Amino acid sequence: MTELGAVRYSGRAKWTAVLLNLLPVPLGGALAAVVFTQIPSDVYPMQALAWYTIWAMLLSVGLAIALAITRQMPTVERGIVDGSPAQGVRAWRGERLFDTGFDLGLGGVAAVLTAMGLVAGGEWVVPSLLVAAVGAWFAVRAVLSTVGPRREEALWLTDDRLVHYSKRGRESCERGQIQLVRAMNDMVMILVDGPIDRHLVPLPWRLRRPAHKLREHTMWFRIEHVGHSADQLATWLQTELGIDAHGLPTRTR
Repeated sequence: MTELGAVRYSGRAKWTAVLLNLLPVPLGGALAAVVFTQIPSDVYPMQALAWYTIWAMLLSVGLAIALAITRQMPTVERGIVDGSPAQGVRAWRGERLFDTGFDLGLGGVAAVLTAMGLVAGGEWVVPSLLVAAVGAWFAVRAVLSTVGPRREEALWLTDDRLVHYSKRGRESCERGQIQLVRAMNDMVMILVDGPIDRHLVPLPWRLRRPAHKLREHTMWFRIEHVGHSADQLATWLQTELGIDAHGLPTRTR
């Protein structure tokens, strides 16, 4: 496996992320305090929203602490993909765990509010169904992130295939199909000659692809919570594939 230097997780980017996760906490605490102290306890919808606010605050604090104590994001390692030995990199999982917890909380509070509205009946039925639809969207997204194809960014190279995981799902191609690998800002662009095998999450939960005229023949690996820069990963992948920055062969693949 080609040795690849790591980028230490520190500095402005790290502490900005920590601060952004902590900023909503005082406001959330104030809102929850107002509900618990100023609104009667039998106003159940507001109580449910206040408890969800506390849940979201705990998640934000947890993520901020996890980011603060993390000194190194994941780097290229060995693994197993589809039963075959592979080498590659998988993004830090903390962000996906946070998103899943956030989605589960929204789905849960939506279920509670829907049940209250249906029990109340009358004019509350239609709004309750709308809330149920929103809650179902978040609940399904949590399921897709837990047991489905929606995952953190990962890029794996086996003896014969390149496999990319993301929030959009999974895509892969044969190694010999790869024509060009290039770093583009915070992403690695992989140009493929031929079809890309894609297993994506259903459209309502799918992120838009980067705007690019070659998008049907490209994979885009986002450098987010990874311990390498885009340039480093592009160079590593070129070396492993035996091509240069222009896609020309440097050795027999």
